[in-house]
Amino acid sequence: MSDLPESLLTHILSFLPTQKAITTSILSSRWKDLWTLVPKLDINTEELHPIDKHEHNHFSRFLDLHKAPYLRTCRITYDFADCCSNLVDTWVNHVAAREVEELDLVINRDNDEWKPLELPHRVYYCKTLVVLKLLGRIMIDPPPSFQFPSLKKLGLFRLAYKSDSFFRLLSGCPVLEDLSFEREYSEGANNYKICVPTLKS
Repeated sequence: MSDLPESLLTHILSFLPTQKAITTSILSSRWKDLWTLVPKLDINTEELHPIDKHEHNHFSRFLDLHKAPYLRTCRITYDFADCCSNLVDTWVNHVAAREVEELDLVINRDNDEWKPLELPHRVYYCKTLVVLKLLGRIMIDPPPSFQFPSLKKLGLFRLAYKSDSFFRLLSGCPVLEDLSFEREYSEGANNYKICVPTLKS
């Protein structure tokens, strides 16, 4: 298998969670850095100890080592309380700076009293995003002037919003075609009109 072209090997690794892809680096010298070229990141903190910051910092270092020429997809699943939420900000900012095309962020917090994680502002200026999916205790508060010029698919599930931020977010999606949402944490009215001329579903 090690004789296969590098492009094919990285394609195979793209089907693995990032943690699993990293473990292949011990197979041989040929595999040592292959995971760093995979145009996909899949970070699941369920596999990390919730209070072991050393483990989390190690993962931040892995992100720094990732050197794929572009980042097609990133999924981050965060399963803890507030102890390491600043690292999630770091991870999200990192992938936004890499001109990611698809971002899937899941924040699982069992205690409703915990403060929602604010979506880092750098995400709102990611012009390469085509697909954005957000689920859980995430606060949406777009800056006054922003736009997702490439965003075609948007999923918003059980998020928190500030004032009219839901509608401000939609106003910054000029080519949006697919919208899915569930407003469990919103405090506004349940009935509202959505006007996005480009929507197909």
